Amino acid sequence: MKTIPLSQGFVALIDDEDFARVSQYKWCALVCKNGRIYAKRHYWVPGGKGKEKNIMMHRFILGLPLGRKPDVDHEDHNGLNNQKHNLRVATRQQNNANQRKTRGTSQFKGVYWNKNAGKWQAQIKVNGVRHYLGLFTSEAKAAGAYAQAAVKYFGTFSYTEAI
Repeated sequence: MKTIPLSQGFVALIDDEDFARVSQYKWCALVCKNGRIYAKRHYWVPGGKGKEKNIMMHRFILGLPLGRKPDVDHEDHNGLNNQKHNLRVATRQQNNANQRKTRGTSQFKGVYWNKNAGKWQAQIKVNGVRHYLGLFTSEAKAAGAYAQAAVKYFGTFSYTEAI
């Protein structure tokens, strides 16, 4: 494993075999509003009248075209870990399935406090459709229901917190 220095004091992790190709460019840190951090470099579009685009390091390492499709999922949720064992090509749904919980009334992904019922509710979104998984007397039981559904629908891309 090698490291690539980025702006703002960050470093990216890459495989030894990618070092020669990656290190010939200057990379910087992209700090997103959601707190995630990725490595990127600027690219001048040929014939694009001075247009500048970004190339994400994870896409560069995997040899994927510019743009957002297909998605690349960082299995360990660390956007700076660009070792090939941590990167996998994914659909948008698979990438979203592996995201951590962002907000809500519960500490668990897919679990919410239903104040009208006075219980914990579990639900999961699949192909843009929310599926109701039930009401539960404990937050942990609701999280278990979400975990089972996540594995069923998303397989290795499912992300669930430890209960």
